[in-house]
Amino acid sequence: MRVLVENIPSMQINHYAFVGKEDEGLYPLKDDLDAISHNSKLKLIYIEGDHFTSLEPSMRKFIEIINKEKK
Repeated sequence: MRVLVENIPSMQINHYAFVGKEDEGLYPLKDDLDAISHNSKLKLIYIEGDHFTSLEPSMRKFIEIINKEKK
């Protein structure tokens, strides 16, 4: 996340970051992350699960997003 946040000004295409709603490290920072990414190319998506269990649902959601974008 640090890399993404630091590079927001130079992002030219959408970048998606998936955060598990039970992720004890990032989800408590949701309001701060939303403020940092507001009106930017960094798109935060909150998904069920923790740092590990959110991986599979995040991959499915990402595939859904890129399929919509290429239409």
